[in-house]
Amino acid sequence: MSWSFIICTDELRFIPIIIDSIKKQNIPKYEILITENDFVKDVKIIYTNNKNEIAKHAQYDNLCFLTDMILSDNWYEGFEELGYDWDISSTKIINVYRSEINLNYCFKRIFFLENIKDDDRDDKNKNYKKNKKSFVNCLK
Repeated sequence: MSWSFIICTDELRFIPIIIDSIKKQNIPKYEILITENDFVKDVKIIYTNNKNEIAKHAQYDNLCFLTDMILSDNWYEGFEELGYDWDISSTKIINVYRSEINLNYCFKRIFFLENIKDDDRDDKNKNYKKNKKSFVNCLK
């Protein structure tokens, strides 16, 4: 399955580490989008922090937002085992600062564009309850 990874960080030093964690996955088709920072080759730079705008630029339907997080070595394997019948999925992911485990969320692009408004937190929570959710344990 194909993925769009959106890197949202002000820490330029973490971008190569995050990109390496994506490349290790051996995902057949993926793209990397970076918000606001313009220094990495072969990625699309999106000059906005608005998640709906970013989703419009994404080429693939599976969206993973990475904010100072890296993927575990078998992150993609976890999704391949689970399948892709979900709208929102939470995964365990590694925090770059402290190497601790945090939860991260992945979205289907069409769900994201139709349901999530950056400025309306209450509406966002209601939409979460109506859609298919899953949890992937990608830390074996």
